[in-house]
Amino acid sequence: MKCVAMKKETQSGTKQKQILTGDKKESVGKERAQQERITYIYIVECEDHSFYTGITTDVKRRMKEHYQQKGKGAKYTHSHKIREIKMVWEADTYASAARLEYAIKQLKREEKQKLILNPEEVTKIFFPGLKENEYRVKKDYCGLVSDFGDIVK
Repeated sequence: MKCVAMKKETQSGTKQKQILTGDKKESVGKERAQQERITYIYIVECEDHSFYTGITTDVKRRMKEHYQQKGKGAKYTHSHKIREIKMVWEADTYASAARLEYAIKQLKREEKQKLILNPEEVTKIFFPGLKENEYRVKKDYCGLVSDFGDIVK
């Protein structure tokens, strides 16, 4: 592990020695890159007709993890096998995607069904506090999981 020593001037004018490890610096860079990355929010329907909402940077990879149930999928989808991708939204940043995911998870089932039927209205009707131009509907990912051959293999 590499350490870098830096002198940092505080507000009071005193100099303070600060040691940064290479790992710490790298993790801050990864976090910033993740925040600026296109991220997807999805709603899937399970075989028992329950809904699961999640967030990912790669929809096909994440669906494969959920579907194959080999430890990387969510705990919920281990006992509730996914059947269909109901809706997917794209967001420019991880932070905005996380806000939408949280908001969707707060909805009741009936509200989620309405949202799936009117996905373009995500900010107008369902979440007026969220910025309208931050989310785009990605219907090309929607459909039965069995229709995506590379996921079920």
